[in-house]
Amino acid sequence: MMVHCPQCSSHYQLPENLLGPGGARVRCPHCGNLFEVPASISELKPVAPATMPPDYVAAEVLQALGARAPLLSDAHARGRLFVECGEALLDAFDEYRRRVGPKASAGVFRDVLRQRFRIELVPE
Repeated sequence: MMVHCPQCSSHYQLPENLLGPGGARVRCPHCGNLFEVPASISELKPVAPATMPPDYVAAEVLQALGARAPLLSDAHARGRLFVECGEALLDAFDEYRRRVGPKASAGVFRDVLRQRFRIELVPE
Protein backbone atom coordinates (compact mmCIF):
# COMPACT_ATOMS: atom_id res chain seq x y z
CA MET A 1 0.00 0.00 0.00
CA MET A 2 1.37 3.43 -0.95
CA VAL A 3 0.91 6.05 1.77
CA HIS A 4 1.60 9.78 1.65
CA CYS A 5 2.63 11.97 4.56
CA PRO A 6 0.01 14.73 4.82
CA GLN A 7 2.61 17.19 6.11
CA CYS A 8 5.59 16.89 3.72
CA SER A 9 3.99 14.84 0.91
CA SER A 10 6.65 12.13 1.00
CA HIS A 11 5.31 8.76 -0.03
CA TYR A 12 6.19 5.30 1.16
CA GLN A 13 5.39 1.71 0.45
CA LEU A 14 3.75 0.31 3.58
CA PRO A 15 3.34 -3.48 3.71
CA GLU A 16 -0.32 -4.26 4.35
CA ASN A 17 0.65 -6.91 6.93
CA LEU A 18 1.69 -4.02 9.21
CA LEU A 19 -1.89 -2.72 9.31
CA GLY A 20 -4.15 -3.86 12.11
CA PRO A 21 -7.96 -3.91 12.00
CA GLY A 22 -7.99 -0.19 12.84
CA GLY A 23 -5.15 0.75 10.50
CA ALA A 24 -1.77 2.02 11.72
CA ARG A 25 -0.04 5.10 13.07
CA VAL A 26 2.96 5.98 10.95
CA ARG A 27 5.81 8.39 11.65
CA CYS A 28 7.25 10.00 8.53
CA PRO A 29 11.03 9.44 8.41
CA HIS A 30 11.50 12.71 6.51
CA CYS A 31 9.63 15.21 8.69
CA GLY A 32 8.70 13.22 11.81
CA ASN A 33 4.96 13.82 11.38
CA LEU A 34 2.74 11.17 12.99
CA PHE A 35 -0.36 10.28 10.95
CA GLU A 36 -3.05 7.63 10.67
CA VAL A 37 -3.29 5.12 7.83
CA PRO A 38 -6.69 3.42 7.41
CA ALA A 39 -6.96 -0.36 7.47
CA SER A 40 -7.75 -0.67 3.77
CA ILE A 41 -7.35 1.30 0.58
CA SER A 42 -11.13 1.47 0.26
CA GLU A 43 -11.16 3.73 3.33
CA LEU A 44 -8.75 6.22 1.76
CA LYS A 45 -10.41 9.41 0.62
CA PRO A 46 -9.63 10.40 -2.95
CA VAL A 47 -7.49 13.49 -3.33
CA ALA A 48 -9.25 16.28 -5.19
CA PRO A 49 -7.21 18.15 -7.79
CA ALA A 50 -5.64 21.33 -6.50
CA THR A 51 -7.64 24.52 -6.55
CA MET A 52 -4.44 26.54 -6.50
CA PRO A 53 -2.62 27.46 -9.73
CA PRO A 54 -0.13 24.80 -10.91
CA ASP A 55 2.87 27.10 -10.40
CA TYR A 56 1.84 27.66 -6.78
CA VAL A 57 1.51 23.90 -6.22
CA ALA A 58 4.90 23.29 -7.87
CA ALA A 59 6.50 25.94 -5.64
CA GLU A 60 4.95 24.38 -2.55
CA VAL A 61 6.13 20.87 -3.48
CA LEU A 62 9.63 22.09 -4.35
CA GLN A 63 9.83 24.08 -1.11
CA ALA A 64 9.15 20.85 0.79
CA LEU A 65 11.79 19.12 -1.35
CA GLY A 66 14.29 21.86 -0.50
CA ALA A 67 13.68 21.27 3.19
CA ARG A 68 14.39 17.55 2.75
CA ALA A 69 17.22 17.88 0.25
CA PRO A 70 19.08 21.11 1.11
CA LEU A 71 22.06 20.07 -1.01
CA LEU A 72 20.04 19.94 -4.22
CA SER A 73 21.77 22.97 -5.77
CA ASP A 74 25.15 21.68 -4.62
CA ALA A 75 24.56 18.28 -6.23
CA HIS A 76 23.52 20.05 -9.43
CA ALA A 77 26.68 22.22 -9.42
CA ARG A 78 28.82 19.06 -9.10
CA GLY A 79 26.98 17.35 -11.95
CA ARG A 80 25.48 14.76 -9.61
CA LEU A 81 21.90 15.98 -9.42
CA PHE A 82 20.24 12.80 -10.65
CA VAL A 83 22.68 10.45 -8.94
CA GLU A 84 22.13 12.04 -5.51
CA CYS A 85 18.67 13.59 -5.78
CA GLY A 86 16.97 11.96 -8.76
CA GLU A 87 14.53 9.90 -6.75
CA ALA A 88 13.54 12.91 -4.63
CA LEU A 89 12.99 15.01 -7.77
CA LEU A 90 10.83 12.33 -9.35
CA ASP A 91 8.83 11.98 -6.14
CA ALA A 92 8.33 15.77 -6.08
CA PHE A 93 7.13 15.75 -9.69
CA ASP A 94 4.74 12.87 -8.95
CA GLU A 95 3.36 14.77 -5.96
CA TYR A 96 2.91 17.89 -8.10
CA ARG A 97 1.00 15.85 -10.71
CA ARG A 98 -1.12 14.21 -8.01
CA ARG A 99 -2.09 17.57 -6.53
CA VAL A 100 -2.74 19.40 -9.81
CA GLY A 101 -4.49 16.57 -11.61
CA PRO A 102 -4.66 15.78 -15.32
CA LYS A 103 -3.73 19.33 -16.37
CA ALA A 104 -0.32 19.19 -14.64
CA SER A 105 2.30 20.60 -16.98
CA ALA A 106 5.90 19.44 -16.80
CA GLY A 107 6.89 22.85 -18.16
CA VAL A 108 5.42 24.63 -15.14
CA PHE A 109 7.28 22.29 -12.79
CA ARG A 110 10.56 22.85 -14.71
CA ASP A 111 10.07 26.65 -14.63
CA VAL A 112 9.57 26.66 -10.86
CA LEU A 113 12.55 24.32 -10.39
CA ARG A 114 14.69 26.73 -12.42
CA GLN A 115 13.48 29.75 -10.41
CA ARG A 116 13.78 28.09 -6.99
CA PHE A 117 17.06 26.17 -7.37
CA ARG A 118 18.56 27.54 -10.60
CA ILE A 119 18.36 24.06 -12.04
CA GLU A 120 17.56 23.82 -15.73
CA LEU A 121 15.98 20.59 -16.94
CA VAL A 122 15.81 20.52 -20.71
CA PRO A 123 13.08 18.35 -22.25
CA GLU A 124 14.23 15.87 -24.88
